[in-house]
Amino acid sequence: MRNQYKFIFLGCFFLAMPAFAGTTNEIDRCVAAINSIKSYDVTFTIEHLSYPNCNNLAKPDAPVVAATDTNRDVLAVGLGRRIERGVGNNETHTIGIIDWNTATTNGRPLAKALTFVLPGLTYYDYLNPPSGNFFLSDLLSDKHFNVTPLESDSSNSVPAGFQIGSSLSTGFIRMWPDPKYGYLPSKVEWYHEVKDGQVSLLYRMQVEKYIQGNDGTWIPAKAILTSIMPTGAAKGREVTGFSMTVDVAHSSWNSVTSDELFFAKSLPTVNSDQDGWKYYYSPPLLSSIKAAEAIRSPEHFELMRGIVLGVMVAITFLFIILLVMRRRKPHEQYSR
Repeated sequence: MRNQYKFIFLGCFFLAMPAFAGTTNEIDRCVAAINSIKSYDVTFTIEHLSYPNCNNLAKPDAPVVAATDTNRDVLAVGLGRRIERGVGNNETHTIGIIDWNTATTNGRPLAKALTFVLPGLTYYDYLNPPSGNFFLSDLLSDKHFNVTPLESDSSNSVPAGFQIGSSLSTGFIRMWPDPKYGYLPSKVEWYHEVKDGQVSLLYRMQVEKYIQGNDGTWIPAKAILTSIMPTGAAKGREVTGFSMTVDVAHSSWNSVTSDELFFAKSLPTVNSDQDGWKYYYSPPLLSSIKAAEAIRSPEHFELMRGIVLGVMVAITFLFIILLVMRRRKPHEQYSR
């Protein structure tokens, strides 16, 4: 990661001190804004987006709504998390719960332990999005990651951005906190090395609307997360995505004080359990879920490994027989 400040003279160092101070201040405010939301219970609609003209450069890369779901995400620091998909749909309703003690003691990074669905399908993906083993606020606070300011145009109204990276990673993240909304992240972009040292944009999250809670806290109310074509002629064009809109009338922030939503007794029934999460799946979904779990189970893996090894042994044995027969045939012809 290149440091944008190179100092040769001592005077240059002192001139640059305010820039670093400002950077630290803005990052600290961003982390504080994220962490000020200790809990939430948010119901929201998710539009599944596709971009049919992604590879047709002659046409605008406009999205088409392929499906719409209503989801619910409940998170309380120190208590647990609850994720519901397909709220109000008896065919697809799914609930997953995990209590905080289980999430923090199962040996997995918290950013992974607290989720089980694709990025873009939960509310936290638009507030404090996960990146591998870390949430965004963790990356901004961890001294192992470098946070450097991006060049900004003073004539542009876009907030100043920052780049987050590490010498151990081939990619980086860019983030723009917006001072008008308490320094919450207004845009986050994920970059990764795709080939031959070339780094390309892979994903972009953009908050389109904020609202202010009763305590004055700014909150994302509408946002979009899109995947970006990383290579080829259509590089940089959007491919798929999710659009999230909060149902404000059925949502609350910093209001969850009980852990009752994060234990099994809050579910209609527990019909699956994995990685510390307990799940309820609607009956139409349950059979397919069980089939998928069987494929991932250790017993199924051992069975498949046994079958594969058996086939390999049989093929080897057949090859030896054919080899012996080929070696014997010239001898038989010569003896005649």
